[in-house]
Amino acid sequence: MIVSNAEPWAYHDLDIKPTEGLGYSFQTGSLSGVNAEVWAVVIDGPADFAKTSANWEPSSHEISANNVVFQVGKNVYYFEIRDSTVYMESGKVIGDLFDFLRLDDDKYLGWENGAVRVYTRSLNKYREKKGVLAYAMTTIDGKPAIVTSLMKNLTVTTFVNGEAESEEYTFDCSILSMHPAFGDGSVAGFYMGTTCGFYYVDQNLNVYDSGLEGVWEIISNDQDEVGSVVIYSSDSDEVVTAYYDWNDGVVYVSEPLEVDEKPSSASASWFYLALAQENRVEVYELGRDSAYHYVGTITFPEPILDVKIVQPEEDTLEIGISWENGFAYIVVPVSELEGEHTFSLGGE
Repeated sequence: MIVSNAEPWAYHDLDIKPTEGLGYSFQTGSLSGVNAEVWAVVIDGPADFAKTSANWEPSSHEISANNVVFQVGKNVYYFEIRDSTVYMESGKVIGDLFDFLRLDDDKYLGWENGAVRVYTRSLNKYREKKGVLAYAMTTIDGKPAIVTSLMKNLTVTTFVNGEAESEEYTFDCSILSMHPAFGDGSVAGFYMGTTCGFYYVDQNLNVYDSGLEGVWEIISNDQDEVGSVVIYSSDSDEVVTAYYDWNDGVVYVSEPLEVDEKPSSASASWFYLALAQENRVEVYELGRDSAYHYVGTITFPEPILDVKIVQPEEDTLEIGISWENGFAYIVVPVSELEGEHTFSLGGE
């Protein structure tokens, strides 16, 4: 039900430059018992927030695990490991980050203390929407859009030539989390994890029920190459992956994987799932039975803040892992990842 047609997203002035630089070192590392390539960025930190895979990924060709963003104070620092070297850029935010998206070289988005803010370096300005408990950056009706929610209330804001136009809706139950969805290989519509199930909403705002009942929350930091997200049920302590199939017009859901508690972060890619808890990342493989089966564990010396897994080739995994003082980018053969492994830093 449409109840409003107003959302200005006015611009505000802000000096985007960080108040100070961030010292860091670029190192190599290793996994015990594995022939893996490991690079790491170790910051002078500690960071107040970290997100692995900080880039906006609008298509299946732009999925990556080689980048991270840290918040230290009100400054943000983006690192990307390219061809055994590291690239860095920095900026500033207003509040405390709960999520971050690097949209391009000029713009980035922060979800901070119940507000979504979009920052533009070239303008030294930001625009914002306050009162946000969940959000998704996506496309609606072919236009760039930011969808925000507060309990049952949903606001869809589209942007054309910098102008924002919003419409407000209500849903049947409280919305806990949202995430962009893929339609035919590019972002279109969004997912909703709610207190009454899990849903896909297409770019024409048609709603598709996954068939999952009860409370479901999206816990993955990003979608995979087919748009899969990882969701968690607090009712049953189960994790599943789900995605909307554009051709079949249905939401496909894996068999549930029982966990002891909600993972601190999660990521999926093709046939693989990574779940982080405390200082461990557990990797699972999707079988022909649509269930996930344990492969191996990577143990870190510090608690893990975020994880991203990418399967670029059949027998290769790329894994990005962040902690409060650093980020590791790991390229490892799947066949060597079975069992227990320990991460350690090597030489410069």
